[in-house]
Amino acid sequence: MNSKPDLTAVLEDHEPELTVAKLTPDWSELAQVNIAIAMAALLVTASAVTLPMMASVTGESHKYLNDIFWLVGLGSIVTSALLIDWVLDRSNINFKQRLTLMGGGYLAFALLISFISVAVTAQFFALQMGEGVQTTIFSIPFLFFFIGGISVFFKVMTEDDHSVALFGILISFTLSYLFIIFPCIWS
Repeated sequence: MNSKPDLTAVLEDHEPELTVAKLTPDWSELAQVNIAIAMAALLVTASAVTLPMMASVTGESHKYLNDIFWLVGLGSIVTSALLIDWVLDRSNINFKQRLTLMGGGYLAFALLISFISVAVTAQFFALQMGEGVQTTIFSIPFLFFFIGGISVFFKVMTEDDHSVALFGILISFTLSYLFIIFPCIWS
């Protein structure tokens, strides 16, 4: 006699959702983590590539391309932050542990992607304002760029921020975009 249950009998006795859950391989969680880490690295690279692309578009007839490059650059950084944060949240790594993670390398990563989000937005701002307009980091738009960068940092450094950081990212960079596109709002 065969001690293994017949697969057909097992399938008939269970709901389809339970059957699918039982057939899911054990490595699927690990695969998701590995995919998230690889995607985060690719997205940071994509963001780095957008900076020179944004600076290369100078023609008046193609100014909308800088909007797209800014969105790709900033979107890549924010998505990378969300993916890395998800991986660390799944591992229940809290703020204190993240400070010393990888010998402080993770803290440096968090600071760097925060500054990159500010830099991508600041470059977009400078390109939109043109060479004839004096820009300063002590302006209302830069305040929102920095709040966005702090929100990115907060997102990747906290275990469970209850979407406060994500809300900060969305609001601050949306307002940043509006201040850049419509300078009459703040000037």
